[in-house]
Amino acid sequence: MIKLKELLASPLQIKLDWKAYFYEFCLTHGNTPVPYPYQPPLPSPRLLFSDGWTYSATDYSGPEYPPPADPRGLTELLLTYWTTRYKILNNESHSLRESIKSLQALQSIKSAPLQQVVRHFDSDIGKVVSRKALVDFDGMQIHLEILEQNLSEAELKIRELRDG
Repeated sequence: MIKLKELLASPLQIKLDWKAYFYEFCLTHGNTPVPYPYQPPLPSPRLLFSDGWTYSATDYSGPEYPPPADPRGLTELLLTYWTTRYKILNNESHSLRESIKSLQALQSIKSAPLQQVVRHFDSDIGKVVSRKALVDFDGMQIHLEILEQNLSEAELKIRELRDG
């Protein structure tokens, strides 16, 4: 006779980690999804990936949808992806550029370095902790350069897709 303890330890009693699956899906399909324009015939809002795959924007367990089989449909979907990504990156870079300018102007009229609150997860204590640090102008500039590189990539992809 099978004991309850043995039954509960059975490999058939697997609990899937859908959040981890979603992160693996992201890595597999380009890692940077954008919101897919929601239209009522679709069953739910979706995220669009750079290879044309879409995934539920509301549930880690999916559903997921492969890209269209026809080349024209795929090209249109990829153009939607790269155009949306370009708009997002452009907004982020503009916002960061303005923040840097504002903080530099403020720093120029202050007699001591500007301070900020930095939060991070401390795995030793299992909590988010705060600390004070200097405003990291160099780090913000590096982040802006990365955004601008990604913007250039998006512009190139859009041109390639439009030119065929």
